[in-house]
Amino acid sequence: MEWLKLGNNNIHSVPSVALRRLHRLKQLDMRSNNISYLEEDSFVGFGESLKFLWLQKNRIKTIPNMALSDLHSLESLYLQNNDLTHLPHEVIEPVLDSLDVLKLQGNPLFCDCELRWYEEWLETKININYYDEEDRKIDIFQNTTCYLPSEKQEYALKDRPMKKLLCDGNALEERPLENQHCEENILEERLFEKPGSNQALRYSPHHIIFIVVLIITKLV
Repeated sequence: MEWLKLGNNNIHSVPSVALRRLHRLKQLDMRSNNISYLEEDSFVGFGESLKFLWLQKNRIKTIPNMALSDLHSLESLYLQNNDLTHLPHEVIEPVLDSLDVLKLQGNPLFCDCELRWYEEWLETKININYYDEEDRKIDIFQNTTCYLPSEKQEYALKDRPMKKLLCDGNALEERPLENQHCEENILEERLFEKPGSNQALRYSPHHIIFIVVLIITKLV
């Protein structure tokens, strides 16, 4: 058997044990079920020959790091209309070289650095035509959106350039190096202000530590 359709069956997980006998399986359709998670070994034993995997219209929230590691031949992966907020590069990396089609639209993805790999990957597939389930050609950049919590706004992926796809703690790293030095100097030099004066007393962090220790020793 090379093609198995299990869509619209109220399935809650990938029936891995039952599928491990299907060593020649190339197309697995599990769309429109109630799958909310994938196991690390969901495709072990039968995934090496899979070329097409339909998982859209489920309730998948996360994908473990090793869940796709056995899908060495995978060409098309359909994950649209799930509940994914993040899809880190390490999850998808095992199949990126073989993939020609990866659909993520309809997921509540966050606009952060974990989407950079997807934008870069899409750029390499710019000549591939994408179609919806009714065979209508679509703009995958326009149809794939992400949500920016700080602005409470949704963006089409093509309107969020990679340099703006930040993660917590990366904001300073994304600014030009000279600006970083400038801000660090300001932080060091303007820690104390002389009362009644606009002049800043220039104490570095090392000076501050010394002063604090000195005060403590005096009190003791």
